[in-house]
Amino acid sequence: MKKIVNFFMAILILSGFLFNGCSDFLDKQPVSQLSRDKFWKTPKDADIWIAGMYDGLQSTLKNNFFIWGEVRSDNQQLAGTGTAQIQLLSNTLTSSMTECNWNNLYRTISSANFAIKYIPQIPDVSQPQIAVQLGQAYTMRALMYFYAIRVWGAVPLITEPYEGLDGQEKFNARSEVSAIKTQILSDIDNALLNFDATTPSIYKLNRGSALALQTDVYMWFKEYDKALTASDNLIALKKYSLVTNQTDWKSIFISPATSTETIFNMYWDYLQDGGGNGLASFYGSGSNTPAYKLRQPLWDTLVTRMTDARKWNLIDTLDLYYRGGKVKVSYEAYNLNATMYECKFAPWDPAKLNTTYNYLGGYTYPPNNECQVHIPIYRYTDIMLLRAEAMNKVGRTAESMAIVNAIRSRMGYTKTVTAANTPTVAALENAILLERQLEFWGEGKRWYDLMRTDKVVTFMDQILKDRGIAEGFGDVGKILFPIHSSVFEANPLIKQNPPYTQN
Repeated sequence: MKKIVNFFMAILILSGFLFNGCSDFLDKQPVSQLSRDKFWKTPKDADIWIAGMYDGLQSTLKNNFFIWGEVRSDNQQLAGTGTAQIQLLSNTLTSSMTECNWNNLYRTISSANFAIKYIPQIPDVSQPQIAVQLGQAYTMRALMYFYAIRVWGAVPLITEPYEGLDGQEKFNARSEVSAIKTQILSDIDNALLNFDATTPSIYKLNRGSALALQTDVYMWFKEYDKALTASDNLIALKKYSLVTNQTDWKSIFISPATSTETIFNMYWDYLQDGGGNGLASFYGSGSNTPAYKLRQPLWDTLVTRMTDARKWNLIDTLDLYYRGGKVKVSYEAYNLNATMYECKFAPWDPAKLNTTYNYLGGYTYPPNNECQVHIPIYRYTDIMLLRAEAMNKVGRTAESMAIVNAIRSRMGYTKTVTAANTPTVAALENAILLERQLEFWGEGKRWYDLMRTDKVVTFMDQILKDRGIAEGFGDVGKILFPIHSSVFEANPLIKQNPPYTQN
């Protein structure tokens, strides 16, 4: 199936479907002819198209889930020597960096646009199939635009298929974020009208993932009561719950389809999708060393939480112990060890769990070309901690604390958040953000958390000074990514995010 999808998407690219204004393509069939005359004829066509849409999601997020949402934050430090890593960690981005390119994101949006228009027109497609596939397309478009506004701010808003020969975002100016917000929420509403209460594969968008996205969007725009309503509706599905022990917590990452916390993951199979979906090169594999490592403040926090099982599920402490010559595990030894892997997404052997010495090794690091981590996009803990954040903002303090304490205790850390140790709204918010930082390390959430709570400069200024950037964070415009230089060549209406340059 994957080969069919890739072949089909290649035909569409060559037909001008996916924005290429080069003269080489001017003799190709317009998409309007290709799609109506040669496609959109059977229910199988709809299935193939939706599979291609998820292929677009993979291309968009296989590296960028981490690049856009994680690496520039206070979670990571340099483990390798790559120029791109140094630029990201020092926040010295340029418009020529591939990480600033939105091509794959707009291809995925375009796939959703075509699905929304044409799937209802296919003869002999059952109404339930139409509804589910429309729900997926609306949710996918909303998800892609939500990534877009968090990464670049204002972007072109296109909701109709571009059926000519040039790029679909060509000659479209950037729309205000407020307009894109309206479209995102409208798409989620349309998705919810189409989805029923069933929960199919965790690798397909469904009612639960639409409600998770809705909660996240409302939190981004600080509409806390609406976020609470969205999360209420997610809870009411009664399909998700917190895991209760560290073995089940580990299953969230190595066998997500079996986990009660999984809402939506990006599927990846190295035999079908290729190797190296990002995580292997970022955190190390059986064939390459890591590019990034855990920063010391997080290490220090975990060291103080002796019973918190996330410690040995983030860092391969036994491996570090033996590589260090059976000495006490220290951050200095970890920092000097260039091949120290992070083990959050690595398969493990639960039989080597010991109640006295905690986890005693057994992580397996497959080679880069066999990496097939199913990257978590939304899981229940994510929504519950967003819910705790919203509750804190609207005065439901006790309920907010209860959520944080439940998430801590399920991992063995029983020190509770109380009114005595978090006496203010700000203090409790910081406690929630720390819990999110430890819980979602490596999952592409931290940069967005800092953006959402207006803490990027506060948290990152001194870190950047420590990394040799004399002015610290500098211009707040650098919170966003620059737009890739290729965009300006194709579309004269697009202007760069200041203070970046267009080339």
